[in-house]
Amino acid sequence: MSRQFFGTDGIRDVAGQGRLAPDRVAAYGQALGVWLNQERPRARVLVGRDTRRSGPTLLDQLSPGFLASGHTLVDGGVLPTPAVQTLCREEGFDLAIVISASHNPAEDNGLKFFGGDGRKLPDAAEEALESLTTAALDRVLEPSAVSAPGTREVDETACARYVAFVLGCFPSLDLSGVSVVLDCAHGAGSEPAPQVLMRLGATVHLRGAEPDGDNINDGAGVFNVADLADEVRSTGSIAGLALDGDADRVLMVDENGDVRDGDHMLGLLAKDLAAQGNL
Repeated sequence: MSRQFFGTDGIRDVAGQGRLAPDRVAAYGQALGVWLNQERPRARVLVGRDTRRSGPTLLDQLSPGFLASGHTLVDGGVLPTPAVQTLCREEGFDLAIVISASHNPAEDNGLKFFGGDGRKLPDAAEEALESLTTAALDRVLEPSAVSAPGTREVDETACARYVAFVLGCFPSLDLSGVSVVLDCAHGAGSEPAPQVLMRLGATVHLRGAEPDGDNINDGAGVFNVADLADEVRSTGSIAGLALDGDADRVLMVDENGDVRDGDHMLGLLAKDLAAQGNL
């Protein structure tokens, strides 16, 4: 099936234009609401976003379709993509939405959808949503029959619960005396990422953690990982970490300032798993 809306990683465009024009975003909400009722009536949906100025507006445009179909929409605020996926899976949500354009510039935005298992929706689901969205735009989509409209809630502790979850994954890890440089790309990792490292005892030299709605990925983050080298050397840090806008990607530099990409990280993880007999 030829796709109009979904790309390889959800739906992306300049915020307010093209695939993210207000009428289309509203249609996605209608389509998702109807589709979700076929799968799980009166579902709970978690939404997180990165720090782009356009994020709350996109959520406002999506919301009516979910509420009209009787679902509960939980606004978790600014959250890394892995946080949304984790909380969705661990806390029994039926669907999760991330409003983010990842490493793209601030004027862009996007929508990513995850099932109750925290994983990307399968192709068949995206194809069904394509058809329902077209019907919504053509004003022929029949609304769900519901006994009462849904509700929209604000969850102010979602980020804190994710931080607690991550810390719980490393109960014996002590980073006392360890120095790292952390670049958060002025994105969704700006609050939780340094919290995790500091609560594990690390000394954190923080960069790119002052989001203002317009500076996400601007001169910071994964595309500027080489900029960490001088600071890693000057601070005597063991590594530099650079995130992208929604904090689902990281690149590193080692203690010498040399860039270490995903292949190096997979190698380290493989050695650790092998040592534990879990590879």
